[in-house]
Amino acid sequence: ELIIVGGLCVLFAFLYTTGPYPLSYNGWGDVLVIIFFGFVPVGGTYYVQALTWTPDVTVASLVCGLLIDTLLVVNNYRDREADARSGKQNIIVRFGEKFGRYFYLALGITASLLCLRFLSEGHFYAGLLPQLYLIPHFFTWKKMVRIYNGKKLNNILGETSRNMLLMGVLLSLGLLLGWELEVKITGLALLTRQDINSYTLLTTYYTLLVTYYTLLVTYYLATHVFSYGFFVKFDDKIN
Repeated sequence: ELIIVGGLCVLFAFLYTTGPYPLSYNGWGDVLVIIFFGFVPVGGTYYVQALTWTPDVTVASLVCGLLIDTLLVVNNYRDREADARSGKQNIIVRFGEKFGRYFYLALGITASLLCLRFLSEGHFYAGLLPQLYLIPHFFTWKKMVRIYNGKKLNNILGETSRNMLLMGVLLSLGLLLGWELEVKITGLALLTRQDINSYTLLTTYYTLLVTYYTLLVTYYLATHVFSYGFFVKFDDKIN
């Protein structure tokens, strides 16, 4: 099964930008991000260890996929005019700038609201803490709309990465707090194996997710903020 999943990842990575029907050029980029950055890493990690699938895993997978898609949306929003000239038909080119701005906002809102599903399973913290993500997400969206176009939208990529990091921290913390609370209330011996697998694997994944986005934000700062400032000063000295 892992070989099949790995093969599909390689295949779609190739088809994303190459072949007779490049998927990213024909509006399939967002769907692929949700699948291969949401369901495959989150659900796949859970399934290969627990050999089962739960509603919580579906929600966590979708939340992750939607959040990561906000990065793709910012990228496509920034490049929409160049993409249109080159014939790239992603959904922002197809439906326009106004659609793109509200699509970005809707992705983050949907991801946060999906976390409320955890409340039905008694995971109080995992349902409510991620709602704090909406605050920076909304302000980043407002800034994106105000900038509208140009290289300054690169800053929105950095802010979006930061917001994703925040969501990873909040959901990880929520799951960990929920796990600790449930152990205190019911006792470890009364928890089912599925409960233990669910909390352990989901918190492990989101811990890795936090680490990944820490590196992502660090990379962005190094390549777009500090290096940019250095080269601006360097150019000023030459001129």
